[in-house]
Amino acid sequence: MTSDDLRATALERLGQLRDCLGQRADDDVLSSLTEQTEQLARSVENFHMEAIRFRLYGLRRQLKTQAGPVPPEAVGLLEEASHALEAAGLLIK
Repeated sequence: MTSDDLRATALERLGQLRDCLGQRADDDVLSSLTEQTEQLARSVENFHMEAIRFRLYGLRRQLKTQAGPVPPEAVGLLEEASHALEAAGLLIK
């Protein structure tokens, strides 16, 4: 698998995460998380490594500590995207 394939996989997972979070557009918390997911995807599209790390860290932290109802698959989708970004060389842990 090439780094472009891995980046595409990460973008696909981020799209799934955005759709997952966007199911309840009336929820302000989920709307904010959806927007943050879109910003992370744009960072990946533009190969902006600093922004990827910054946005990924913030989104991961908020998903895991959110008091409100976050879809259960959301954290898993973000972790799958994170692993693909790491394998593609766009994320160094």
